[in-house]
Amino acid sequence: MGTRTSEVLKEIEQIRDRLDANLVELETRMPPIARLGRKAIGIAVGGGAGSAALLIAVKKIRGGKDERKAKGREDERVIVQPAPVVVKLLPAGAVPVAVLAVATWAGVRVTEAWLSRMGGRSGSRDAVVRPLPARSTG
Repeated sequence: MGTRTSEVLKEIEQIRDRLDANLVELETRMPPIARLGRKAIGIAVGGGAGSAALLIAVKKIRGGKDERKAKGREDERVIVQPAPVVVKLLPAGAVPVAVLAVATWAGVRVTEAWLSRMGGRSGSRDAVVRPLPARSTG
């Protein structure tokens, strides 16, 4: 009875060592995956913030140009023209949100394309999980 117990304890110790080795291997593989996720989130947020900043800058530049044109025409003769028809597809407050959504979508698509182009060169391998060997009960 003592030899069977020692065999079982030895087998348990081997399984424990194998699980520890697998855990260490998984821990070494995780940081690149986590770093990649943080980069993807950073790209999406950065793309959205950059698009919002670009939108604000364009509005400031265009707004200043209209004021300069109006000041230069004060002494000119006023010509009446029919008002242009403006069709608003989105309410005024929804335009920045729509631009931000499109920029985020574009950032995600660019990231996906980049990741698919990287292919297997990312340095990480797929995790392989092997089942424990069947124990003989007898």
